[in-house]
Amino acid sequence: MAFIGESNIQWTGMRANREYILYAYGITFNEDGSDYSMSTPISYTSITLPENKLAHVDFDVEISVNGPEVDYKFSPINWDGAYYIDIYSENDFMYREEGSLPSEEYTTLIVETWLARIEMYMSSGYAAEDLMNMMCLYGSDSYSEVREADTNYMMVFYAIDIIDGIPQVISEPYVEYFRTGIVEQSDMKIDIKAENVYARVADISVTPSAEDPYALALVLKSDIPEGDNSEIINWLTGSFGLSTFKGNVVSHLNTLDPETEYSILAFGYHGGVVTTDLFRLDIKTEA
Repeated sequence: MAFIGESNIQWTGMRANREYILYAYGITFNEDGSDYSMSTPISYTSITLPENKLAHVDFDVEISVNGPEVDYKFSPINWDGAYYIDIYSENDFMYREEGSLPSEEYTTLIVETWLARIEMYMSSGYAAEDLMNMMCLYGSDSYSEVREADTNYMMVFYAIDIIDGIPQVISEPYVEYFRTGIVEQSDMKIDIKAENVYARVADISVTPSAEDPYALALVLKSDIPEGDNSEIINWLTGSFGLSTFKGNVVSHLNTLDPETEYSILAFGYHGGVVTTDLFRLDIKTEA
């Protein structure tokens, strides 16, 4: 950027508690203005932005656990603006043992992690207000989900507001801990049937003998590795983001390849725990 005379300049996107160097030097343009050369020594100054003082925001949090199934209810107590939630498992880099927080080091880590995330989105074209609406919560809220069984978790809350055009953390992290329960093995059986198998279509029905969750996958038979059922299950859980189902599933497949062998695989699966043996049906489409 080139300036003439005294100028007032504002930079955004700078982070607190970091040192920045501002350089300035005179320039002279050539006759046609297409290029320039430096005409004075370089002057510079160091700038360190003061660290934002974070507020203390409390949350009313209720966490109910049933095996790997978790219900959350939460509400900010002394804050009526936006806030965000992170949940970290005991194996996550961001997890800290109960009783070790709050700490200045961890608060800085939360702030830096949030800013890195926001800067990535804003560099992709998202506006600050849009990110606030997309990512943040307001007031009381609740939801349910399935987590990994028999695992410690920490739930981290922090208030968010737009400062210098960027959504930023404005409160110390508020932390709640919980542990999911174990998942028992199931005696569920899964019946898989295929009808109307033609060149590109097939009707599939899956009928479990119980209302326990199960994983279901359609794969090329040739992709299945050699091994017993447990090895095939390990391949499935390690290679795919498996969806889980309850109750009967009926599906009309219409994107199959002609004269191709497929395998329909199912097994009990809940909270990352395999609860049954593998159930399998192989089919071959017509030419």
